[in-house]
Amino acid sequence: MHDTVMPDGGQVPEEVRPAPGKRQYIDLTKYEGEEDGEAQEAPDAKEYPPGRYKCLTQWVNIHEQPDVSSPVHGRCLQKEELSFLAVKVFGTELRGLAERGGWISLASGAGKRLFEKISELDPEPLQGRYRIRVTSAPVFEAPSASAREVGHLKAGEEVSLDEVRVEGDGADVSVMGRLARTAGGLSGWVTVYASGPVGLVCEQIVEGYNEKPRKPLKGQTGHQMMLVSDMVLLWDPGFREHLEAYAEDEDLLKREFGEAFKKLTELGCPWSKDAPGPATGCAAVTAGRCPFVQ
Repeated sequence: MHDTVMPDGGQVPEEVRPAPGKRQYIDLTKYEGEEDGEAQEAPDAKEYPPGRYKCLTQWVNIHEQPDVSSPVHGRCLQKEELSFLAVKVFGTELRGLAERGGWISLASGAGKRLFEKISELDPEPLQGRYRIRVTSAPVFEAPSASAREVGHLKAGEEVSLDEVRVEGDGADVSVMGRLARTAGGLSGWVTVYASGPVGLVCEQIVEGYNEKPRKPLKGQTGHQMMLVSDMVLLWDPGFREHLEAYAEDEDLLKREFGEAFKKLTELGCPWSKDAPGPATGCAAVTAGRCPFVQ
């Protein structure tokens, strides 16, 4: 309604505030998340060691880099759980590196806690599908970066890890996973994350987030408004089937839209192939042929 507030409790900007008594739906990706605020002293990273965390606020942006001015690739929503493989202080800001890739603020600039730790870095949620992020990821014979290399994985290649091991404690941890299978039959262990210059080698593929590689949100939508009639196309299984088909095949969308639009604009015209029969006074018009086109 007119007195709706932003996710952080702040006032809605005037350019998107609906008229009194009216309801409006807006794309909030044009507004910064709760990581923004007045600068304060740098928080103590020891209070947020790597581990499993739950989001406490309505949403928090996931940035490409630790800098909050870097592109936003997605959002972490309230009550969503994720694993932070590293937590570091950048300037006066505290950022966590998510298992799915991207950096997230663990506390707002005003000091508000945005996440709470629910467990240590648990290997079980880290099992699953991964996508290689680096140009060439070595595969080791044993779960150690000093073990013999038995092959390499290319950037963009997707693999499944059926066992994950976490080594180290505090801020310095390393995560390695055992390959369940690869297209070439390669077996062994691959580094998921290692502190230092190695960083995040492969990102976990999370359903509903990065089944396909993420792209910056800015510029994809143009901050278009979505009404309930738009969103129901995603919610309803019957509509969603067609929506996904058109998303995968733009030529199909153009062809079927053209056919439907032509049918709509020719509705009632005697030359339309869908006309039930010659209209009164137009008996000379041949069905299926427009009299104005030679």
